[in-house]
Amino acid sequence: VSNSLRRSVSGVRKGRWKYFHANGQLKATEDYVGEKRIAVACYDEAGNALKDCEEVEAAYKGNWASFLSRNLKADLPVKNGAPAGQYAVVVQFIVDTDGNVKSIEPQTKFGYGMEQEVVRIIEQSPRWKPARQLGKTVNAYRRQPITFVVQ
Repeated sequence: VSNSLRRSVSGVRKGRWKYFHANGQLKATEDYVGEKRIAVACYDEAGNALKDCEEVEAAYKGNWASFLSRNLKADLPVKNGAPAGQYAVVVQFIVDTDGNVKSIEPQTKFGYGMEQEVVRIIEQSPRWKPARQLGKTVNAYRRQPITFVVQ
């Protein structure tokens, strides 16, 4: 990565940023005005312009909230003796370049089976649409919070 103009003191990208392939060919350019990216162009290893180079987040094919609510055993912490309260369980996972969910890791440790339950339902997830960056599919990290309410 190189940039024609340096980052400002605040760390905001300014001007034209260039990215290169391993063979030295230009991979992409991004133009910034203020804090906003106003243009992007991508190129293959031979220097040919690519039509699709916008960044696209990994996305579930369907209604993610519905999938989670249909599959979550929300009463599990109650059955396991959790005290009353709200528990915001967070797990992190990767959507790989084929859209598979992998490397699911709890980021919280409330116990009472809550983290294991969230990992279980995310493991059951069908394939996602993979993320794209500068014209290529890439791995994407996702964080999913799920709140259990024990009364």
